[in-house]
Amino acid sequence: GIDRHLMGLKILAVQNGLPMPELFTDHAYTKCGSGPSFMLATSNIGYTPVQGSMPPWLPHGYICTYSIEPYRFTVAMTAWKSNPETSAEKLSESLRQAFTDMKKLLIASSSN
Repeated sequence: GIDRHLMGLKILAVQNGLPMPELFTDHAYTKCGSGPSFMLATSNIGYTPVQGSMPPWLPHGYICTYSIEPYRFTVAMTAWKSNPETSAEKLSESLRQAFTDMKKLLIASSSN
């Protein structure tokens, strides 16, 4: 997921004596978990129909795993049920709605 890429950029800045990019001190970045554990961690688990997931790294976090196939992609969302702040079901429904909206936009723009 993106967390590993951002961590790599941060390490490169430190190792090369470069100023720390403002992103890493931004309130939104630090609130999302920063460091090695983001509130929302994503991971591509391959290009086959096999699907899997894992538990969130944070008690108030989510894991979103996805696989990409030629004519579809599959997403699995997990969150701790014991945490009243999280809901994998609500986040999944929001993501489903976003995909539906994007599909409508793409179909509309391709017909123009």
